[in-house]
Amino acid sequence: LAWRLYDVGVRIYAWRLRGNPRIAMTNSTWTLRKFLEIYHGYSGDVEVLHPPIDDIFFSYSGSKDRIVVTLSRFSPEKRLHEIPFIASEMPDFKFYIVGSCPSQIKNLCASVIEKVREAVEIARAGNVEIVVNASRERVAELLGTASLYIHPMFREHFGIAVAEAAASGAIPIVYFDSGSCTDIASRISQSLCYRELSEVPKIARSVWSDREDLEKRAREIARGFRYEEFKKKLESIVDRYVLGRS
Repeated sequence: LAWRLYDVGVRIYAWRLRGNPRIAMTNSTWTLRKFLEIYHGYSGDVEVLHPPIDDIFFSYSGSKDRIVVTLSRFSPEKRLHEIPFIASEMPDFKFYIVGSCPSQIKNLCASVIEKVREAVEIARAGNVEIVVNASRERVAELLGTASLYIHPMFREHFGIAVAEAAASGAIPIVYFDSGSCTDIASRISQSLCYRELSEVPKIARSVWSDREDLEKRAREIARGFRYEEFKKKLESIVDRYVLGRS
């Protein structure tokens, strides 16, 4: 009910801001679909402009291990407390739940972290480690050694963390109703998008035998999100819609 009320509020507010632009830009094909659902009747053009990532920084190519990483804010809607229950079904893997905790919402973060720790105890998931406010270098190191990346059951519009994981060769397993699925994971393999978290262990086991090929494919997809590609696409949009060049 809370999410439905939220969605109604967003739609009303969005309509008030609509205007009549010649072009709208979205950060994924999933967002594009949502845009057209809300602004039905919009007569302008819509372009997808994926956010850029530093694929060089996340291009570590050392040996991979039986490591699973999840990157997220420690925020209630991310449902991080469900990850330990996945970990309990995959005891031969080491799980890292890596999250940021801004000082402005320190109390909220603390409650979420405590809920995750309680879940670890309930699930008896001794293979889970919680990492708070890791440096960017530490994140790159973890992703570089991880074979799998599991994103929480959340409707990400695009998913920078998922793209960075792919650039690191960590095979992403993500929620199906998200830009992370439509524009990243499903392009690596159609089997990498789940509808319920309970499906994740089975997906992880099924892709394990093909992990080397999937790792290569993940890196290939991630190269499409590099800064150079972002600049090229943005320059093309500016040329057409601002400068009037074809």
